[in-house]
Amino acid sequence: MREKDMSYASSVIEAILKNSPIAASPDDLNHKENNSGYYSTFEGEGARKVQFVIEDLLSLIEAESFNHERAVALSIGGADGSDVLSLIERLKLKGGVLLEYDTDAALKAHAKASGENLPLEVEIGDATQKLGAALARAKSFGDVDTLIVLCFGVLHELPERSPGYSHDALFDTLFASFPNVLVYCAEPCAQPSPPLGWPEVVEIALDDVQADRLVGVAGFIRDRLFGMVAAPPQVRGPSFVRMHRDLAVELLHKVVRFVGVARFHYEMQERLTSFEVQSLARRIASRNEGIEQEVTYRTSGGFRKAYGEFGVITRNEDGAFLPVPFTHCRLVLRRFARNEKPAQDKAPNRPGNLPDAPAQPPGDHTSISVTNHGVTVNSTVNTR
Repeated sequence: MREKDMSYASSVIEAILKNSPIAASPDDLNHKENNSGYYSTFEGEGARKVQFVIEDLLSLIEAESFNHERAVALSIGGADGSDVLSLIERLKLKGGVLLEYDTDAALKAHAKASGENLPLEVEIGDATQKLGAALARAKSFGDVDTLIVLCFGVLHELPERSPGYSHDALFDTLFASFPNVLVYCAEPCAQPSPPLGWPEVVEIALDDVQADRLVGVAGFIRDRLFGMVAAPPQVRGPSFVRMHRDLAVELLHKVVRFVGVARFHYEMQERLTSFEVQSLARRIASRNEGIEQEVTYRTSGGFRKAYGEFGVITRNEDGAFLPVPFTHCRLVLRRFARNEKPAQDKAPNRPGNLPDAPAQPPGDHTSISVTNHGVTVNSTVNTR
């Protein structure tokens, strides 16, 4: 590892320690709202993230599971709408709705849809308060019987940012809205239990960072985001710090992807490892009959690269080294109306002359998929 890489890891820790005991200023806390470049960093990201959805839907259309000409898409928190607009265009859907809190991002989506003559309705406001209005817009497209829902990086935020929000209410409402409902979620998440993920307690070290400095940052994150949920981190030798696995992954998210103190303070308002995908999937299925579900754990390419650059070492309490942790998950839920077969005019039932979409976006990542029976069905490593 180059010398500047090691010194940068240490400088990030020192920058956090220097600023973490001080209450964040209003500018820090409103970093997302005040920084006009914040949303631009996500511009077009939805078009990349939605590719796995397009691939899945194309296979379902060919299997005549639903009629794309009677389907409408709903993007919850889709920023500039690049996810739902890509879906409408590629699959020739009846239309789409964007439910977005940020006015500027929503207006950009509306302008883009108008410029490209794509059927998009925009509902601006909070996801909990405006969900009913967004679904009414979806039904306003007329002869529709299928709702396709996109939630990319919003479900882990809503419990803290949307007054009165509950996962149960959201999914109950979605599955009661249309005969056919397909939901695609992609989120940062909590670590799965072994054998899929890390043990409950791990020891972690960063190259060129002393344990007494690392434990200070871990303790700050624990106090702000975990409280009594996780035990206080403890020093284990000159470099390693012992802590709960979710605290360790949260620490890594905040440190190895550090881009400045102001952004750090904003990101300290949310816990990326709060989303428990498997328990949520089980609860949704128990509350709504006939739902197929798939859970996929992934590690993003950007996290994997930063993990190596910071010289991260993780081990269990017996000293055995651990692999790079999972950072994200995908939750796919499908419920089709019983005893109904959509009428299709031609075969194969692929809309237009569309090329196959890639099954997963480019970039290094590892994924493990779990069915609703809780068994591992595949494990892949992509090094494109």
